[in-house]
Formats: sequence, C-alpha cells, structure tokens
Amino acid sequence: MKYLGIPISNKHLNTSAFSFLPQKLYKRLDPWKGKHLTSGGRQILSNTCLSSIPLYCMGFYWLQDGVHKKMDSIKANFLWQGTEDKFRYHMAKWEMVSRPKDQGDLGIINTRLMNDCLLVKWIWKILQEPDELWFKLLKTKYMRGTNFFSAKSKGESQFWQGLQKVKHLFKWGATLTIGRGNNCFFWHDCWLHEVPLKIYYEDLYRMVSHPDRVVWDCWVDQDWVVQFRRALSSEEFQRWTLLYDELQHFSIDETIPDRVSWALEKTKMFTTKSLYIFLSNRGIPSRVAGLIWKCKIPLKIKFFLWQTFNNKLPVGLSLLKRGWKGDGKCCLCGVLETINHILFDCVLAKLIWSIIREVLCLGDVPHSLQELTEGWLWGKGLLSMRVLMFLFAGFAWTLWVTRNKMAIEKHFPNTPSDVLFDALRDGRYS
Repeated sequence: MKYLGIPISNKHLNTSAFSFLPQKLYKRLDPWKGKHLTSGGRQILSNTCLSSIPLYCMGFYWLQDGVHKKMDSIKANFLWQGTEDKFRYHMAKWEMVSRPKDQGDLGIINTRLMNDCLLVKWIWKILQEPDELWFKLLKTKYMRGTNFFSAKSKGESQFWQGLQKVKHLFKWGATLTIGRGNNCFFWHDCWLHEVPLKIYYEDLYRMVSHPDRVVWDCWVDQDWVVQFRRALSSEEFQRWTLLYDELQHFSIDETIPDRVSWALEKTKMFTTKSLYIFLSNRGIPSRVAGLIWKCKIPLKIKFFLWQTFNNKLPVGLSLLKRGWKGDGKCCLCGVLETINHILFDCVLAKLIWSIIREVLCLGDVPHSLQELTEGWLWGKGLLSMRVLMFLFAGFAWTLWVTRNKMAIEKHFPNTPSDVLFDALRDGRYS
C-alpha cells in the first residue's frame, strides 16, 4: 500500500515497488516542448525539476541502483535529445554530467549521493533528539542493549535497513565531545583528534584486542585502559605513552551525554548540502569551468563551451568513435573534423583569428584549445581572462553554427566576412 505518497509493506520492497518514480518523470516530460528548448534550458529543467521529483521518497528509503539508473536514463535522454523521438548521441557519461560545476562538469544532482545524504540526516536527528517517539520505537525493536552504530541491519523495515547502509557516511563529518562515552567508539570516531585514532595511531590499532569498544569501556577505575594482543616494543610503547598522555586531558562524566557536532559546516550543525559537496568532490576546482559559468553569455553558449573544453562536441571524430556512418570530414578542408580543426585550423577559423589579431593589434593568437587554456586564459596574452573568454565564446559559437549549417543544411556563407558579421551582430550573441 501507499501512505502519504510512499510505499509501505511488511516485507522487503523490491525495485518494482518504486516503479512509480520513473513514471512520474515521464509524466512531467509530456507537456514540455523539448524540441524548442536549448541545451542549457534542458540542463536547468533536468536539475531543478526532474531531479527534485524523487527527493521526498529518497528521504525515507534507500533506493536500489536499478531505480536510480532508470531515472538517470530518463534525465540523460531529455538532456541530450529533448522529448523528440529522434536519436542523438549522448556525448558524455552520466557520471561526468552529475559532478559539480566547479569540478568542470554540469552539476546535475546525483540522486544516488543525494539519497545517502538525506538518510544521514535521520542519523543526526537520532543523536540530537534521542527522546523522540519514533526513535524509541526503533530502539525498542532493533537496538536492544546496544547503540545505533553497533546495531545490526536485521528486520523487514526498509527505513531501518537504509539507515544502516549509510551510517558509515555519518562518521566522515561527525566529531564528538565526550560525556558518558557510551555512544563514541574509542578507535573509530573523531573525538581526540580531527581524524579517528585508528588512523592517527595506526600502528597501535593493529594490535588492539577489542577494536570496537566505546570510550566508556576503556575508562576503568578512573583511568584509561587499552588491551593489546601482545607486548609492545620500545617504539610502540613510546607511541602508547604519547596517546596515554593525551588521554589524561579527558575524563568520563556519567551525568553528561555525548554531544556531536558537524565538522563540514561552519555552524557545526548538519546540512545535507555540506555532506553532498563533500561526497561529490573530485579534487582541485577547474579554473576554466569558473570562467565559463561566470561569463556573461547565454546559457546555451555556456553549455557549448563546456562541451568544447571537455572534448564533448559532436564533431566528425567523436561521432565516428560512436559508430556514425558518415565520413567525418570537414566541409571546407576535407580533413578529419576535430574541435581544434573547427575552431583554429580550418581556413574559415584561420581567417577569423587573423582578423582578430589585426583589429586588436595582437602579436599572436592561440592555435589550439591547449594553447588557449594553458597560456592565454591565465593572463599570458594581452587580454584579460574574462575578456578573452567572452570573445572566444562569441566567435567559437558562430563558427560552430556556421559549421552546422554547412554540414547539415548545406548552406554555405556567401563570403567569409559574413561569419565575422554574424559574430559581431547583436542579435546573434545577446
């Protein structure tokens, strides 16, 4: 049965129980005129509308990978080909599309990660509100004589099993302040340092007899006691002495409960956004992506620039790799078509860049995307980064539109200067 919009059963809910979620996405697509939307518009609708439909259900249940794959497939088809039945190649994997914008991608919500983050919020509520009625029911049924993190994922409750699957993620951002010490694991939680003791004192952790004990179990007769499986060497004993000295600054107070704070947020309070950013982070932010998404240009051209700098444009070489039956050659030059060829090496592109060089009195201009990103965009040219990105976006977009007209519509410009006028014309780029 369904209650308040989510399925409920006394048995395990399989993938078919959540088939209504992909159906909701399909229904939402029906009134949209996808063929009239730009790629940037489809990106916005995919992120703000389609990705938000399953959030309510994901806040209660850990959905199977099959459910997420079906929803991702619907969003991917809409992003790359709209609501038309005409086939179009998907130029990037969904894993890349669903990474953050500052990492160089489109920033569409990853529902798999968001599902985990929404469930972790319940674990925060458990530790902040242990006297709530809903948690007392879970505690009575599943946590007999133990705490939440030591409990097993037994039982038919889909909600309880989901919490057990994501509880390890809570440890990545939680820091504890010791009171009774009964809810804090001595080696696995962050309470003495910013990392767990099993990482800070890895050599000692490998020899511990009982690695899953809580802090309360190690406080014996007003002193700290940790049992090891063998005698310690002199170096290991020095490490234990160092740990013991740090422990002397802490003591157990049975009248005060353990308090948890969230290290990933300045307010020390849990937010779904902070955990999602942490889980989706892939390293150093992309400087090129920052210039693209902050540039004052239409969204469809930002999407085009993202494809350009990530080598995801549907040019001849890329289409041939995907099984396209065409020849993949440039309409003007007759050579294999690549992004660098369209924007820099083609006779039409060379003419445009030569005009730019003469008008702006430049000694030289970039001859490839690599030269543009590694040199000109970092201030090595005479123009500022923002101005150069703005100019490049306008002329690159015009060259791309001209290429499509020649390759698809067989419409060639009367003179090469027409391409330059199109790039400068307000109606083309405003």
